[in-house]
Amino acid sequence: MVTPTKPRKDFTLPAAARIKSKKVMDRLFEKGTGLWQSPFRMVFTTIPYNEEQPVRMAVSAPKRKMKKAVDRNRMKRLMREAFRLNKQPILDYCRQQQIGLAILFISQCNTQVSFRKTEDKIIILLRRLTTENAPTAKLPDDRNDQVL
Repeated sequence: MVTPTKPRKDFTLPAAARIKSKKVMDRLFEKGTGLWQSPFRMVFTTIPYNEEQPVRMAVSAPKRKMKKAVDRNRMKRLMREAFRLNKQPILDYCRQQQIGLAILFISQCNTQVSFRKTEDKIIILLRRLTTENAPTAKLPDDRNDQVL
């Protein structure tokens, strides 16, 4: 008996989905649009569309806010996990619109936050990105010819 195959939701976060390029990071800070949902800030910008990985992400937990490295690392791990589990709607949106997105999540809290609260806030930010602040497929004029 053959079972029908369902569309598989991909819950991985491969290295190709992470932002490693200094150019992309600089562009996020220079021209990115920010959304705030306490205690997290999300900065995003459009990048050239890549069918395999239309969304690339990075996380940050500033030393100024969280003094201990163990706390910063845990917060970054929680943000990555929350994104990994809830990235499917944003991936579907980007594939439908044929746009690429670079997203940076920044923790703005001084103390540890539970995973449940982290996940709720990341979901709210991703939902707001696809509804209120829907990016367009056109890159800014000065970046249309450059491949990042």
